[in-house]
This record gives sequence, C-alpha cells and structure tokens, in this order.
Amino acid sequence: MKSYSEVSESVFPKNVLRMYSMARKIVARIEDANGKYKGLEDRWIRCHEVARIVHELLKPKWETTVVDGRYGTKLRGSGVDHSWLVYSESPEWATRNSVTGAEDRFILDVYAIARLPMVQLVSTDIGHRLLYTPLEGRNDINESFVRQQVQQIRKYVWQVKL
Repeated sequence: MKSYSEVSESVFPKNVLRMYSMARKIVARIEDANGKYKGLEDRWIRCHEVARIVHELLKPKWETTVVDGRYGTKLRGSGVDHSWLVYSESPEWATRNSVTGAEDRFILDVYAIARLPMVQLVSTDIGHRLLYTPLEGRNDINESFVRQQVQQIRKYVWQVKL
C-alpha cells in the first residue's frame, strides 16, 4: 500500500519525491568511516557529514541547504546535536527559516535520530518543524571524509537517472 504522502502531490510534489529517492541511493553508497579523526576512533559516520555529502551530490538538480542544530522536543530537554537539509520546491509554499534564511518547505533528514527508515522526507506543514531547531553552523566537520565520499559517489550518481 502507498501512503497518501506518496500519491498526493499536495504533500510531496513528484520532484521532491525524486530528490528523496536520490538521497536514499546516495546514503546507501556512503562507506563506513575507517581510521581516526581528531584522535577518536572513527567507526561511526555522523549526521553532520552525511548531510553535507548528500547536499553536495544533489546539486545542481536540487538546491538544498545544510542546517546544523538540535533535534528533539523543547519540553523534554534541549534535544541532541543534529544536521539536516532543507528544500523548497515552490517558494510560495515556503517559510523563511529565521537562522539560516533558507526556505524550508521540506526537511530531508538523511540520518534520522532513533527512527527508521534512516533517510526521511518531512513536510513542515503540520508542526514537524518544531522538532528541528536550527543553530549556528558547526566547526568540527570531517571535511576530508566528506570530499572523499563525494568524489567516490559522484561517479555513481551521474550514472543514475535524475
């Protein structure tokens, strides 16, 4: 069965669903991190790097914006550090994010916290935005890992019909 969100363009236009499909394919191609980063065992890839890898590989077809912030409800604490992408198919639907200035009609959460599937497309129309609190950008990104993954995966992405 397909959900209403998959079949009704009033929730997710077809182009946005194509972006979501491509993001899932990109995330599936990201390799596990190996070695050390800043003296720490680097066995896990963080959402902060995944968001940047996907952002780079969706360009120029989809102009997303990387947002760094916190995920979680304000009622139960301050949430956890998180990074995600925002995208707006149609500017008339969008609202301007007060921190990033980006139009964020859709949240593309490429490393969902404590939820499955890992890559999720979220409409901001019905309050989901309240779980995502944008903050200032991060300065601890493993840029070399991001560049390496973008370079490796770009070969694959260009073979896939966008």
